Amino acid sequence: VGDPLASVDGEASEVEAIYPQGFRRVWKVTFSDGRSTRCCGEHLWSVTKNHHYWQRHDRGYEVLNTYELRELLKVASNRKKFSIPTVSGDFGGADDELLLEPELMGHLLGEGGFTSGTPKYTSADPQNVATVTELLVPYSCELRKIDGTKYDYTITYAGKRGANCNPITNALKQYGLWGHRSEDKFIPQVYLLACKASRQELLKGLLDTDGNVCVKGAVQANTSSLQLARDVMKLVRSLGGITGQSGVPDVQRITQYRDRDGAKKDGLPSYRVPVIFKNIGEVVGLGR
Repeated sequence: VGDPLASVDGEASEVEAIYPQGFRRVWKVTFSDGRSTRCCGEHLWSVTKNHHYWQRHDRGYEVLNTYELRELLKVASNRKKFSIPTVSGDFGGADDELLLEPELMGHLLGEGGFTSGTPKYTSADPQNVATVTELLVPYSCELRKIDGTKYDYTITYAGKRGANCNPITNALKQYGLWGHRSEDKFIPQVYLLACKASRQELLKGLLDTDGNVCVKGAVQANTSSLQLARDVMKLVRSLGGITGQSGVPDVQRITQYRDRDGAKKDGLPSYRVPVIFKNIGEVVGLGR
């Protein structure tokens, strides 16, 4: 009692009462992405089955209880043919607590540097640079090219000088991100609880910086931070998208680089998170 719940209208919602059902037989139901839940035999599921004889309702699904579903799944040919609707993502509403615009936070988590005196941003994409330049305007900040570099910028505060003046730095400090290297980045919890539009903008910033399209057309996010990879998976699922195994990024590889002598060495691990949406354009901003 008192636990907060996700609410479709975004308003505050919590458990008001609990009604014990006595001892009941409980089943563990596991999904293809590795997530699982527990429920009784009478629990109702909205399911679809891609088969010509499957009689669908107007809304495209049949309602079955756990007992009925269990019997169907005893037939080997039925396994992996059932699916349930993904969430709509229409919940949340902590936007007034966000210190930085969600898309800007996504860009900073993807290509920002938090370990020197001034926040850094690195991008070879003109559209990303233009986007971040515009997003920084409300904070009286601007991108300033670092001498001798091609794609590196400092995020400079155009207001008064002195310590503790840069609002971007202060926000990152409040979220506990300041001083963290790329392999230690994470999504602050308040952003994972924000409204759908804000979570979409956050994912857009992350994919526009650290995303890519594979040879076969699949979109994936890449990061050297295991925690950030797990947070991206939570973010994708909260928006009704599909991603890899529960809590574990699908693919991991070790990056490589050359030192000053030209020798090839192993770098940080790269975690790849698949991102699948019916309309990927809702969470991608780059024209290319």
